This record gives sequence, C-alpha cells and structure tokens, in this order.
Amino acid sequence: MAAHQLTLPVPTTPTAVTAVRHQAMNAITGWEAGLDDELVISELVTNAVRHAGPGQISMTVQLVEAVLRVEVCDSSPALPQLSFPDECSENGRGLFLVAALADRYGAEPTPTGKRCWAERTSTFPAAASLARPVSGIVEAVTDVEFSEALETVLRDLRAQCAVQPRIRVADSYGIMLHAPDGTGQGFTSPLGGTATERLANLADQVQEWAVEALWSEGAPAVWPHCPAHPDTHPLAATAVAGTAVWVCPKSGATVALIGELERR
Repeated sequence: MAAHQLTLPVPTTPTAVTAVRHQAMNAITGWEAGLDDELVISELVTNAVRHAGPGQISMTVQLVEAVLRVEVCDSSPALPQLSFPDECSENGRGLFLVAALADRYGAEPTPTGKRCWAERTSTFPAAASLARPVSGIVEAVTDVEFSEALETVLRDLRAQCAVQPRIRVADSYGIMLHAPDGTGQGFTSPLGGTATERLANLADQVQEWAVEALWSEGAPAVWPHCPAHPDTHPLAATAVAGTAVWVCPKSGATVALIGELERR
C-alpha cells in the first residue's frame, strides 16, 4: 500500500490541467518527497485531455517509500507512441519530456482504456523515512528520555485525537509531526527542569499541534477533551507532586496521568 496517495478526476476543460497540477503539487510538497514532478504531471494530463476523447479521465499520484509515481487513466485504448516531433511544431513533445524527466515510464491497456505512468525515485532524506512506523521512533531517536516521553504522549494522541499525525524522524535528536494538510511541526527534547516537567512540556507542545491539526480539518479544536467540560476547553499538561498529569484547567482536578488517557 502506498505511503501517500491522491486521486483526482480530470475534467476535459481548458483549465483542468492547471487545476489538477496545482492540487497534485500541493500534495507532493506536503509529502516532502523532494521532487518537482510538475512538468511530468502537466504533460501526462494534457495528453489525455487532448487525445483521449469524451470519456472519464483520472490522475493518481502516489509516494511509496522513495518512489513517486504519476498515473493518468483515460477511456481511449490507443497507446501513445514515442516519435520525434516536427521541430517547428508546438505539439508532440510531451512524451519526449516525460521520457527525459522520468526514471521509468510506460503505457498499458486497462479494461476501460489505458494507463500512462511515470516514476521518479527521490534521494531526499524525508522521502526515504516516510514509511517508518510509529513504533520505530523510540529506536530512531538517540535521546532515550525524549523518545520515551514522546511515545508516552503519542499514546494519548492515539487514544483520543480524531486527527493522527504522519511522523518523521527529522534527525537523530528530534521528530516532525505532519498534519493531513501537509503542515508540520518539529519537536526536540525540552531543556531544563526535571524529567517530569519535561514530559509535561512535551505534552503541551503536542497539544498545540493537535489543536491546529483539528482546526485545519474542521473538527472541534479541543484535545484532550475535559470529561467535566467536553468541547469547551482541553485538559492542560502539568507536573503535580513529581508526576506529569492532565488536569482540568477550570477546577484544577487531575484527570489522568500523561500517557494513560482512556480511549474515546
């Protein structure tokens, strides 16, 4: 299964190529693939709009580990042929550009027409780490205290947050949490204070990410939910008597240890 995938219908209108290209590039930028496939996308979509006829057209971009693949499907069974265009012609150069830019490309018949595709492999460090599972973060981050604190806070995020992050190891000392809209926030080991205070500080930072991510998705921007005042205000992370806890900011009552929120 692809680490990331976006499929878009392609209207057969003059503005379709521009609109689809912009949506695809916004997604690719959010995936941090380190590749600019704008021209490949434009040429494959343009060829389909111009030559495929009135049937349905769709475009898919997907990032599987470090391989970025662009596919355009249409209802015409005619496969494109790579031929040298007339040097005075403004058309006919699309497949040459795709062949020059892509590491691999091709066209193949489908039950409903054909699929034209192109692949490029990224050497950008972020792309190679996209498939890293959440459980591997503890091993990947060399600051043991930070990695254990991070996993503790992420347990609460998985238990109660409606939006889950894509997590990338930024370097050996920190991580990035990426929201569904592609925005990201970096986290490193908090400095100063006790280990308990640093855990509460990290939980507070992750809470900021969660609230922004929920808001961007149109969901109630409240996490973690306060059981006494649901959807009114979130719990607050703090250190009480040497223990990192979530408290109700209105009453001050302790609701749960950080890392032990009940699943909603």
